[in-house]
Amino acid sequence: MNEVIAPKKQKSSKRKLRGTWSVVPAPHSELPNGRELTAYVDYETWEASRWAWEFLRRNKEFQKACDSLPQEREDRILKLKKLIRNYGLTQFKHWKEEYGSGRDNQPIFDGVRIRANLKEDPMDLSDIPPLEKGQALILLEILPCLDDLELLQKRMTFAYKQLEERLRKYAEKNKLEKPVSRKPKINKPEDLIAHLRILDLRGQAKEDRLNPAERFKTVYPSEDKELDAHTKVQREKDRFKTARRLSSKDYLTLALI
Repeated sequence: MNEVIAPKKQKSSKRKLRGTWSVVPAPHSELPNGRELTAYVDYETWEASRWAWEFLRRNKEFQKACDSLPQEREDRILKLKKLIRNYGLTQFKHWKEEYGSGRDNQPIFDGVRIRANLKEDPMDLSDIPPLEKGQALILLEILPCLDDLELLQKRMTFAYKQLEERLRKYAEKNKLEKPVSRKPKINKPEDLIAHLRILDLRGQAKEDRLNPAERFKTVYPSEDKELDAHTKVQREKDRFKTARRLSSKDYLTLALI
């Protein structure tokens, strides 16, 4: 059996950290090698969060973070909190673990958390931790919107513009790339699975890895017949860049599609 490190009990006023504490991940299967489409069972029906998880678990930095968690309890808790925040999760799930068949076992991507108080008494928010860098708290009066939902939309739009402006100023001050609206270039199952396979083909041990032209032929057999060797190599390289972006950034957007 896997050794399990249970989290310390916390006071009710403290926010509890959810997720597995296993030093070794729960039973799992290895990632496919990318050579056979049949290895990705029922991919045509995968939901958005499944696609997001499949790309994230192929993120090399995420893999490294999961594999390097310390075993000492306090250090582990601190590392886990940082890890789930950095990768947009609400609870820890080791990259080697499969998506899961039930909600308790599935990854949950933490885009927005909402608390709404529609009772007479004030709501106790003492369990909300102090804002970390990169987090925002919005206080919104919603009852005036009962008679006009357009007002709710306008207030949300106003909040969006305020946050957008702060992001732009932060990027300018820190000499970062200007924030832009970006959607994944691909979101159809047949395109997503092709990029997932490219990551898996690239992830094989050096002695088992196909060359670029062979990888392209494996994933895009119909295109392969029409292209010369140089074009195949270049297209495989370009699509790998897109696949890598899906595993490093765009998986969060996929989770919300």
